[in-house]
Amino acid sequence: MTAPSAEAASRTVTLKTSDRAPGGTATLKVEWWGYSDGQWNWRVTGTVKDVEADGWCAQVRVKSDDYVHHVDPIACPKGTRKNIRIQGTAARATVQVCLTKDGSAVDYCSRWA
Repeated sequence: MTAPSAEAASRTVTLKTSDRAPGGTATLKVEWWGYSDGQWNWRVTGTVKDVEADGWCAQVRVKSDDYVHHVDPIACPKGTRKNIRIQGTAARATVQVCLTKDGSAVDYCSRWA
C-alpha cells in the first residue's frame, strides 16, 4: 500500500441543515496539504448563515479523526452570515452544518461532507 500524494488539494461544499425548511446553510472550502506520518494539515474557511427566524442558530462542525469541533462564531438571528476559519492536523477532516440553541447541543445536522 502506498501513501497518498503529498500535494495540496481542496474542495468546496455547500450544506443545508436537515430540517423541513432548512434554517441554516454553509459554504465551506476544505483544504489539506503536507501529508506526513499519516496526518494532513487541514483548514476549513467559509461562511455560515441563519436563514430562518425560528429561535435556532446555525453552526458549523468539523470532525477531524474522532474529535468534533463546534466552530465559532454561530450565525444568529435570521439573515446573519458569519465567516469561519479553523485548522488542524488529522488523517481526515469532514464538515457539517447544524442548528443549535446554546452553542453545544445540536440538531438537524446536514450530512458529513
